Amino acid sequence: MSWSNQEYSVAAGQPVMLYQFSLGQKFWRYTSADMDLTVMGQHWEATAIKDGGFMQGTGDNVEISLASNNPVVQLFRGIPPSSPVQLRVYRWHNTDPAQECHTVWVGSISEVRRESPEQVKLLSTGVASSFTRNGLRLTWGRGCPYSLYDHNCRVSAELMAVRNLPVTAVTGSGITVTLPAGTAQGYFSGGYIEWTDDGFLQRRGIRTHTDSTLQLFGGSQGLSAGKVITAYPGCDLTLETCAKKFSNHLNYGGCPHMPGISPWEIIKVF
Repeated sequence: MSWSNQEYSVAAGQPVMLYQFSLGQKFWRYTSADMDLTVMGQHWEATAIKDGGFMQGTGDNVEISLASNNPVVQLFRGIPPSSPVQLRVYRWHNTDPAQECHTVWVGSISEVRRESPEQVKLLSTGVASSFTRNGLRLTWGRGCPYSLYDHNCRVSAELMAVRNLPVTAVTGSGITVTLPAGTAQGYFSGGYIEWTDDGFLQRRGIRTHTDSTLQLFGGSQGLSAGKVITAYPGCDLTLETCAKKFSNHLNYGGCPHMPGISPWEIIKVF
């Protein structure tokens, strides 16, 4: 019988939920079954996990309950990962000879709620909910409206990256690094840093750059002396910086010579 025959059967179906969490190239696979399974060529670990139910065509969020010591939950202790943790849920029937799996949910973890010392609820936002979300509107202004290194800005992050910078000291709000000689004051202000932590690529925004100290948004959790980082310079969204620092003035998105008087303002000549 096919998956549909099992799913809509009165007594033949034995549904099992399969939960796949992913961050970058690392995966965590769990099942609601009472024993470990091998499905789709992957190992699924039996664990205490449940969901709030899936209704086709309704709802933008789903709650997943896990033990507080689960490795996925531990990712959100302190500062959450820089990249979203993706969630894909499958429904599989143990009695299905065809071993078909149907995807019932695709989304990402948007919120973590600790309901009790031993249990945590992960709130997953479905990918379909983003289709109806209004995007940001581009407005006219003297400053550049683009985000640095995006497809509108067109500055290459790979070309601007300053790699292999060793961290020499760590404070609660920032780090001290060994920068190349001649680095201008404030060169990295408004930029960001990258480093690898336990196989994951982490990012942290740079609030200010003074001498060899970088003050970070979100603090220095996850960083330690001796760690090697990559730093990307920032931009203050002015035409002068765009031209002198990045040689990118042809792609500048602002209107620096915009007049300070509205064309609809009534001016009395006499």
